[in-house]
Amino acid sequence: MRHNTSLNHRRNLVCPILGMLYIAHPQRIKSLTKVIARNIIAIATNFQEGVFDMKLEHSLGFILNHAGRRMTQLLSHRFQPYDMTTEQWVVLNRLACEDGITQKLLAIRAEKDQTNITRILDQLERKGMVERRANEQDRRSFLTFITDQGRAMNGILTPIEQEVITSLLGDFTEAEASLLKELLVRITQEANARIKEVEESP
Repeated sequence: MRHNTSLNHRRNLVCPILGMLYIAHPQRIKSLTKVIARNIIAIATNFQEGVFDMKLEHSLGFILNHAGRRMTQLLSHRFQPYDMTTEQWVVLNRLACEDGITQKLLAIRAEKDQTNITRILDQLERKGMVERRANEQDRRSFLTFITDQGRAMNGILTPIEQEVITSLLGDFTEAEASLLKELLVRITQEANARIKEVEESP
């Protein structure tokens, strides 16, 4: 059963290749022999099995993402007793630093899309940690404020986040930690620049 599933997957990889060839050369594709088709399957199989050394764990992008997810998982465990998620804390922390801003601006500050920021604010509002008020300058939008309860929660969670990061960097020298931070900031800045180029391209 496993062999059949693998074979079907290989065929699924081959079919798009054959389809593209048929669009470009409809007459030639009809003359493809079974030997050529088997060669295409062999190429797809080698790619699937990592013969071309495309191992995911060697990718810097995968390593960065994996480290970030593990840090978030650890932080989530530490926040659990307070019935708070890491994404709720990020929004709360942004409001603690810059209160009374529009939901649109808050979404940018917290790096969330509008759908997610609305969901998170709904959750925080039900917990009594934020409140939304009508924007007198623009009736179509709301201004978001952190409450005293929210500010107190942020005061609890922020040191926990700092403690988690400090523990993870415990074996780093001060110079190594500083260099790591600098390199990550540079990678983020480069990624932001590339995203902007893509979004502004016609």
